[in-house]
Amino acid sequence: VMFFTLCVLGLCDFLFVIFGNPLLTEYFPNYLFVITIFTFQLAFGSGVGCVPFVFIPLAMDSKYSDLVQSLTCVTNGFFGVLVMMFFPILLDRIGVYVMLIFGGYTVFAALVIYFYMPEIKGKSSEEIYWDIRGKQK
Repeated sequence: VMFFTLCVLGLCDFLFVIFGNPLLTEYFPNYLFVITIFTFQLAFGSGVGCVPFVFIPLAMDSKYSDLVQSLTCVTNGFFGVLVMMFFPILLDRIGVYVMLIFGGYTVFAALVIYFYMPEIKGKSSEEIYWDIRGKQK
Protein backbone atom coordinates (compact mmCIF):
# COMPACT_ATOMS: atom_id res chain seq x y z
CA VAL A 1 0.00 0.00 0.00
CA MET A 2 2.80 2.39 0.91
CA PHE A 3 4.62 1.61 -2.33
CA PHE A 4 1.46 2.25 -4.38
CA THR A 5 0.75 5.59 -2.69
CA LEU A 6 4.34 6.71 -3.16
CA CYS A 7 4.15 5.73 -6.83
CA VAL A 8 1.01 7.83 -7.29
CA LEU A 9 2.62 10.82 -5.57
CA GLY A 10 5.84 10.31 -7.56
CA LEU A 11 3.91 10.15 -10.83
CA CYS A 12 2.06 13.35 -9.96
CA ASP A 13 5.34 15.04 -9.04
CA PHE A 14 6.93 13.88 -12.31
CA LEU A 15 3.98 15.16 -14.35
CA PHE A 16 4.11 18.46 -12.49
CA VAL A 17 7.80 18.91 -13.31
CA ILE A 18 7.38 17.95 -16.97
CA PHE A 19 4.04 19.54 -17.85
CA GLY A 20 3.28 21.98 -15.07
CA ASN A 21 0.25 22.46 -12.84
CA PRO A 22 -2.54 22.61 -15.48
CA LEU A 23 -2.09 18.95 -16.43
CA LEU A 24 -2.38 17.85 -12.82
CA THR A 25 -5.50 19.83 -12.07
CA GLU A 26 -7.11 18.70 -15.33
CA TYR A 27 -6.53 14.95 -14.96
CA PHE A 28 -6.09 14.42 -11.22
CA PRO A 29 -8.74 15.70 -8.81
CA ASN A 30 -7.39 17.54 -5.79
CA TYR A 31 -8.83 15.02 -3.35
CA LEU A 32 -6.66 12.27 -4.92
CA PHE A 33 -3.59 13.78 -3.26
CA VAL A 34 -5.31 13.97 0.12
CA ILE A 35 -6.56 10.38 -0.10
CA THR A 36 -3.12 9.18 -1.18
CA ILE A 37 -1.35 10.91 1.71
CA PHE A 38 -3.89 9.65 4.28
CA THR A 39 -3.59 6.12 2.90
CA PHE A 40 0.20 6.30 3.14
CA GLN A 41 0.01 7.53 6.73
CA LEU A 42 -2.44 4.76 7.65
CA ALA A 43 -0.19 2.10 6.11
CA PHE A 44 2.93 3.58 7.69
CA GLY A 45 1.38 3.89 11.13
CA SER A 46 0.10 0.34 11.14
CA GLY A 47 3.22 -1.15 9.56
CA VAL A 48 6.73 0.28 9.49
CA GLY A 49 5.90 3.07 11.93
CA CYS A 50 5.46 0.53 14.74
CA VAL A 51 8.94 -0.97 14.38
CA PRO A 52 10.63 1.20 17.05
CA PHE A 53 7.95 0.34 19.59
CA VAL A 54 8.38 -3.37 18.93
CA PHE A 55 12.16 -3.38 18.64
CA ILE A 56 13.11 -1.16 21.60
CA PRO A 57 11.72 -3.45 24.34
CA LEU A 58 13.51 -6.39 22.73
CA ALA A 59 16.80 -4.54 22.37
CA MET A 60 17.42 -3.19 25.87
CA ASP A 61 16.85 -3.55 29.55
CA SER A 62 13.29 -2.94 30.64
CA LYS A 63 14.39 -0.16 33.02
CA TYR A 64 15.50 1.95 30.02
CA SER A 65 12.81 0.91 27.57
CA ASP A 66 10.24 3.55 28.58
CA LEU A 67 12.80 6.36 28.44
CA VAL A 68 14.11 5.31 25.03
CA GLN A 69 10.60 4.98 23.60
CA SER A 70 9.77 8.46 24.89
CA LEU A 71 12.94 9.85 23.33
CA THR A 72 12.06 8.09 20.08
CA CYS A 73 8.64 9.77 20.01
CA VAL A 74 10.11 13.19 20.80
CA THR A 75 12.86 12.80 18.20
CA ASN A 76 10.39 11.63 15.56
CA GLY A 77 8.09 14.58 16.27
CA PHE A 78 10.99 17.05 16.31
CA PHE A 79 12.32 15.94 12.94
CA GLY A 80 8.80 15.81 11.52
CA VAL A 81 8.37 19.49 12.44
CA LEU A 82 11.77 20.32 10.94
CA VAL A 83 10.79 18.65 7.67
CA MET A 84 7.50 20.56 7.58
CA MET A 85 9.28 23.84 8.30
CA PHE A 86 12.18 23.52 5.86
CA PHE A 87 10.68 21.52 3.00
CA PRO A 88 8.88 24.52 1.42
CA ILE A 89 12.03 26.65 1.75
CA LEU A 90 14.23 23.97 0.19
CA LEU A 91 11.65 23.34 -2.53
CA ASP A 92 11.73 27.03 -3.47
CA ARG A 93 15.53 27.14 -3.45
CA ILE A 94 16.51 23.89 -5.19
CA GLY A 95 13.24 22.68 -6.69
CA VAL A 96 12.29 19.05 -6.91
CA TYR A 97 15.91 18.08 -6.26
CA VAL A 98 15.05 18.47 -2.59
CA MET A 99 13.80 14.90 -2.86
CA LEU A 100 17.42 13.80 -3.35
CA ILE A 101 18.05 14.83 0.26
CA PHE A 102 15.26 12.59 1.48
CA GLY A 103 16.26 9.81 -0.90
CA GLY A 104 19.86 10.01 0.32
CA TYR A 105 18.73 9.79 3.91
CA THR A 106 16.56 6.79 3.05
CA VAL A 107 19.52 5.00 1.43
CA PHE A 108 21.68 5.81 4.48
CA ALA A 109 19.01 4.51 6.87
CA ALA A 110 18.58 1.33 4.81
CA LEU A 111 22.33 0.68 4.96
CA VAL A 112 22.43 1.21 8.72
CA ILE A 113 19.50 -1.14 9.21
CA TYR A 114 21.01 -3.77 6.90
CA PHE A 115 24.45 -3.77 8.51
CA TYR A 116 23.68 -3.03 12.18
CA MET A 117 20.22 -4.35 13.01
CA PRO A 118 20.06 -8.01 13.95
CA GLU A 119 17.60 -10.40 12.38
CA ILE A 120 14.82 -10.98 14.89
CA LYS A 121 12.56 -13.32 12.97
CA GLY A 122 12.06 -16.60 14.83
CA LYS A 123 14.18 -15.56 17.83
CA SER A 124 13.18 -15.15 21.43
CA SER A 125 13.54 -11.77 23.10
CA GLU A 126 16.48 -13.13 25.12
CA GLU A 127 18.30 -14.24 21.95
CA ILE A 128 17.73 -10.82 20.39
CA TYR A 129 18.97 -9.13 23.56
CA TRP A 130 22.23 -11.08 23.48
CA ASP A 131 22.67 -10.72 19.72
CA ILE A 132 22.60 -6.94 20.07
CA ARG A 133 25.22 -7.00 22.80
CA GLY A 134 27.47 -9.35 20.82
CA LYS A 135 27.58 -11.94 23.58
CA GLN A 136 26.77 -15.58 23.62
CA LYS A 137 24.28 -17.08 26.07
